[in-house]
Amino acid sequence: MRFITNICCVLVLLLFSSVGWSQIIFEAEVSRDSIGINERFEVRFTMNQDGEDFNPPNFENFKVVVGPMHAVSYSRISGEASICISYSYYLFPEKKGDLEIGSATINFEGNVYESNVVSVKVGDAVQSEKDYIYGTKNDLEEIEKKVFLEREISNTNPFVNEPISVIYKLYVSNDFGVENVSLKSIPKYENFLIDIIKESEKLVVQEIEYKQKIYRYAVIREVVLVPLKEGELTLDPLELNLEIASTTGRLDIFGDLELITVEEVRSTGTSIINVKPLSDTIK
Repeated sequence: MRFITNICCVLVLLLFSSVGWSQIIFEAEVSRDSIGINERFEVRFTMNQDGEDFNPPNFENFKVVVGPMHAVSYSRISGEASICISYSYYLFPEKKGDLEIGSATINFEGNVYESNVVSVKVGDAVQSEKDYIYGTKNDLEEIEKKVFLEREISNTNPFVNEPISVIYKLYVSNDFGVENVSLKSIPKYENFLIDIIKESEKLVVQEIEYKQKIYRYAVIREVVLVPLKEGELTLDPLELNLEIASTTGRLDIFGDLELITVEEVRSTGTSIINVKPLSDTIK
């Protein structure tokens, strides 16, 4: 079943303009109502008002692959403005059978609205062409290549008590955007003295050629570490919560590319520092 979200917004506008948008519509729909156990599909929750405090269902019997993705479309007909918002998820079924996706809720002007329940029939595994997250070629691996977090270490083989600098940078290619960046977790820096040189509340974006491609980057954190003992010391991951903005490959009602944002986490992974003992000459 093809999505008709943008068309739906226009139809809602035409049908209810005479009553001043007195009817609120909050509904759920799926990209396909019959799939194989190995297939991914999209569920979308759409409202014809600018609601807030969206709460998804628990997606029992499904695994969330990506989401929520938030999209907004605006229109104006005969001087009357309207808005159509949506929250989308990509799901994998965890078992076969006739499965249901429960109701989501959203708040608008103090009232809580509940979406309809939708059903999906899950059958045996099927062979299918590779599907893409946004209906374009920006699949998960491609996104991870274009929006990533790295930790730059000045020296991974220092002596005990020899300071090293560690800089955390977020890289973003020019065809993606990020917003609402926040720290999810930071390393504990066990067995190091730490001096935080920089921790950016407001990101300063610069452009750089990295691995023969042009990226924008921002320094998230910069620290100086002093190893206190010799041996193999581990730096825990630094993790970021962020929203990645991209196009869906679909057009909105004005013929412009529809934009979405996806909530994701980026991590540096762990790093190893091999600390050498102080030599007699250094002592």
